[in-house]
Amino acid sequence: SAPRSQSFAESIVFAPFSNFSNAMALLLRNSRQLLVNLRFSSQVQQAFRYCHVGIIAAKEPFQVEVVEGKKYSWCKRGLSKKQPFCDGRHKATPIRPIRFVAEQSSTEVFLCGCKQTGSPPYCDGTHATESVQSADIHT
Repeated sequence: SAPRSQSFAESIVFAPFSNFSNAMALLLRNSRQLLVNLRFSSQVQQAFRYCHVGIIAAKEPFQVEVVEGKKYSWCKRGLSKKQPFCDGRHKATPIRPIRFVAEQSSTEVFLCGCKQTGSPPYCDGTHATESVQSADIHT
């Protein structure tokens, strides 16, 4: 039998970071027209159910000051206007913020800005990779 072609929703999920950001921007700009098509809407919902990659908010880490014992919520999705912290804009997605308590006070804590880190919420240098540096930044 012939190989199955990839649906648009699947192509969003498996696209490189820059294509994913572009697809998100397209969806947000044209959401009213696109959601009229129920099949397309269903495909998009399925894609986001399995998508756990945040949108690139910055191509470098955020240096922040933390206070010992204080609770913080790091934006994992990349949509917050208060980067690197959560402002609740993730609520329409399956991705939730990473909550943490500062173990000690410091002015030199580096939180991930690209949202691709392997050690959230902290920067692990992933922002320096070609895939992140060549990607579009969510604005």
